[in-house]
Amino acid sequence: QQLWVGTMQGTVHRYRPQDERLTTFPLFTRFDINDQSGYIFDFYQDRIGRIWASSWHGGVFVFNPQDEDWSRLGHDPRDPNSLPSNRTSVFHEDHTGKIWLGTWKGLAYAQSLKAFEVLSLDSMPVRSASAVETGPAGELWVGTVGSGLWQHDSLGVSIVDSQSEERQLM
Repeated sequence: QQLWVGTMQGTVHRYRPQDERLTTFPLFTRFDINDQSGYIFDFYQDRIGRIWASSWHGGVFVFNPQDEDWSRLGHDPRDPNSLPSNRTSVFHEDHTGKIWLGTWKGLAYAQSLKAFEVLSLDSMPVRSASAVETGPAGELWVGTVGSGLWQHDSLGVSIVDSQSEERQLM
């Protein structure tokens, strides 16, 4: 049992109540990210026990509990297999074990800790994925900021509900 907390300075704290131990991980300092708005705001524990942390400008950080160490996964404009954006928002693990990451420039899944496959959401007017879930037939449902609800299946991406600013879904 552990509690993970992110800060606005790019730091993660882990509290383990069983031994009352608090450990601090200054991730933005460690990975030399010079951004004052380094929010760490979402965590996800995958099937094999890794902790994924999303951030506002630093990409994604992955904690390996075996070696108690962090990796950083970020956007590299020279690498098409990198994250589409360092602004990450949400995680989802589908029934096949793929880890999906919502970013401010689309949706991607981790092929490994070094390569991502980017789901093309080019038909969407705004490509900021804020929620991701898998439906009963394996289809992917994507909630967006300002562009409604979208569905992705073997036929591609289709709009389910377009919205106005007044009806924004989160």
